[in-house]
Amino acid sequence: MDTSKLNLITQMIDIRDYMRSAVDNPTLDRKVIADYNMMTILMDRRIQEELMSEEFKSFIKYEEREQVLREVAIITNIKSGMKK
Repeated sequence: MDTSKLNLITQMIDIRDYMRSAVDNPTLDRKVIADYNMMTILMDRRIQEELMSEEFKSFIKYEEREQVLREVAIITNIKSGMKK
């Protein structure tokens, strides 16, 4: 996965976050707020498509998830044991 793709995902998340926070702006009229809410849903869908793509999964080494889950379980058990 090249950095331009990661930048695109990051920019989409930034835009989505802006639209979510802008909805609370009292100077925006209802139509703009309704449009922002719809665009937020569309942005969420687009971001999800990118994050669920095989290219992104490969980038984060998604195939190692079971090994990582086992490691987390070991760490969690160790931490839980330390609390006693």
